[in-house]
Amino acid sequence: KQTLIDELVKNPDQIATIRQAAEIQRATFNEAIREMNEALGQGKEFTVGELRSNIEAKIKERGAAFVTTFSPAPETEFFSVTVGKNTAVDNIIETTDTTLINKGDLLTIDYGILLNGLNTDWTISFIAGGAKAISPMNKEGQELYKKQEAVYAVVKAGHDAAIDYANGKLQKGEKLYSDELHKAAKDAMKSKAQESGI
Repeated sequence: KQTLIDELVKNPDQIATIRQAAEIQRATFNEAIREMNEALGQGKEFTVGELRSNIEAKIKERGAAFVTTFSPAPETEFFSVTVGKNTAVDNIIETTDTTLINKGDLLTIDYGILLNGLNTDWTISFIAGGAKAISPMNKEGQELYKKQEAVYAVVKAGHDAAIDYANGKLQKGEKLYSDELHKAAKDAMKSKAQESGI
């Protein structure tokens, strides 16, 4: 089913909100992860629940709230964290608040914030404890970095292809449909994945 994308042009107030929301999400994430990494570096236990609570508190301090992404009930918050092997699985499969995060674990976090009627969506994968938590000098570390770089390249190819496709259509004054945009990204990712042997 085709969906016409007809609200790509934002007014100044909407653009300001988007920028403010992006800065809130970036700052709260960086602060929370830095504090988690410091705790892990000191040998302390750190759980998914602690990470969730920390990020939520920092978001609310800045006047925003968790977005209700994928939730059927407006009052339900959505915050997904997957750890270790589960980061390769659909992000609906979540860990529990009591799940321990260990130094060197690969984490994927998916959540958004609500600010002035704007819903954001943020998904990021990273190594708990920082990149140095897994030494790039050993064989395991080298293989992990290679795989992460390959996956990143695949996702970026889709991201760039979608932007290029949208810009091309808009510059020509043509209508832009969501399924076309999705196909442009998917085709680019598939091509890059085959090229990389993923």
